[in-house]
Amino acid sequence: MDKKVQMDIDLDKMPLRELQKESARALLTQDGTSAGISRYNKKAHHNSQLWYKAVLEEYIEKYGGLPRDAGPSKGIILFSEKLENKNELLENLKNLEKNKD
Repeated sequence: MDKKVQMDIDLDKMPLRELQKESARALLTQDGTSAGISRYNKKAHHNSQLWYKAVLEEYIEKYGGLPRDAGPSKGIILFSEKLENKNELLENLKNLEKNKD
């Protein structure tokens, strides 16, 4: 098991999109069956933000940090992040072409 990282993480201050991304990373390394994720439903009935936080609280308790920083999810790059990086790269290339003239 990974060495725990000591971090002060305030999930209430994290933007919604970051909560979504980090919980997705965490879930990719856990039991993704209905039985495996039902424990989060009990903590956050009909509230997606509380659900993401429940996933992350459990992950942080086990590995000592956010999924991007600690534990088995550390190296996971989400598809949406690949698209964001690609779009940013394309935009930078367009700007370079404009400035070239």
